[in-house]
Amino acid sequence: MSLTFINDLHLGAVRSAGTTPATAYQLRLDLLSRFEDILYAINTDLCIGGDLFDGPDISKMDLLQTYRCLDDWLVRTGKSLYALNGNHDLAKNSTNFSSFQFLMALLLANEGRYAGRVVHIAEPIMTPHGYMIPHVANQDLFNLALEGVPECDYLFVHCNYDNKFAVESDHSLNMSAEQAKSAPVKHIVFAHEHQGRTALGGKVVIVGNQMPSSVSDCLGGQD
Repeated sequence: MSLTFINDLHLGAVRSAGTTPATAYQLRLDLLSRFEDILYAINTDLCIGGDLFDGPDISKMDLLQTYRCLDDWLVRTGKSLYALNGNHDLAKNSTNFSSFQFLMALLLANEGRYAGRVVHIAEPIMTPHGYMIPHVANQDLFNLALEGVPECDYLFVHCNYDNKFAVESDHSLNMSAEQAKSAPVKHIVFAHEHQGRTALGGKVVIVGNQMPSSVSDCLGGQD
């Protein structure tokens, strides 16, 4: 069973530095267009590893177009969608939905249309493709989730890898090299970092995002 993994697309990004209102709007349109192109090239199950959106509240126009793209992909391919919470995807408090949470609620409300092929990964869960851990509220909860990883081939996470600066930041979780080494899995697939690389002899695979949404993505900076 095949799976395509994409991450950190940051749809709905509103950039101000070095932009005009016209170019900032064009960036939003370009991101949506490239997202649609990416989906048209995927005919396997799909995992969105987090940070589909740039923030908890994006333009309703961008939200609607994202829904249309995913709805078309689900109907056209008949494949399954697994979507993890990223650190940019969650509402600032529990009394409201973020744009991403609202998107997932819309897709799940149409469960009959997709024959139950939409899975919103809001808690650690085993899937047919491996174990998936979304962004969680703090590092302590993330460490606890890592301790509960079962033996399997693939672990999918949304966090930094071995970033000492992220250890004390709940907004940006971290998996240490020691935690990665001890995880009872063959491969760990990381979202969150925007630049691709591997470590631990290929056990750690940092995919990197599929399209730039900021200047730092083009210069080799990390999120």
